[in-house]
Amino acid sequence: MIRSFHKTHRLLFVTILLTLLHFGASSIYGQYIAEKAGAEMGHVVAQRLTKAYAGSESSAETSADIYEGMKTQSDEIYERWKTHFFILSLPSGPLLNPFWQSVGNKWIYSPLLAKEISKDQFRIRGKVLDTLARAVNSLSFGLVLYLLLRLRTWRKQRHDLG
Repeated sequence: MIRSFHKTHRLLFVTILLTLLHFGASSIYGQYIAEKAGAEMGHVVAQRLTKAYAGSESSAETSADIYEGMKTQSDEIYERWKTHFFILSLPSGPLLNPFWQSVGNKWIYSPLLAKEISKDQFRIRGKVLDTLARAVNSLSFGLVLYLLLRLRTWRKQRHDLG
């Protein structure tokens, strides 16, 4: 009985440690991806706006064409980073993404558009929601990891007895 308690305690410790490492690593890597993708998209927007401004007298390119060009290039950038975003969001991200989007729309974007919150409040709410989503994702990772390790331990004990 004592031996089983120590194994469970050790299993919980390893799971909690790996969950915290998952949260830290996903935070750092997520920030890196967001900065890289955001910088690329910002560069595209700046290029298109500069081109539109510089050629405003002689260009036949309309604002709709400029917008479509920016959207197309931004979609291409997102496609390049899509796999990274997906891997980072495992295991619960794909399942909970619609929930986080609806919470973001109700709690962040709608109040901002209605001018009920300031830009600083918008940024803080965005960071809180992002951190909460990563924490839930890491907790689900920890739960899955614990169950897998527990199953492995149980099967090993069962094999040793049989």
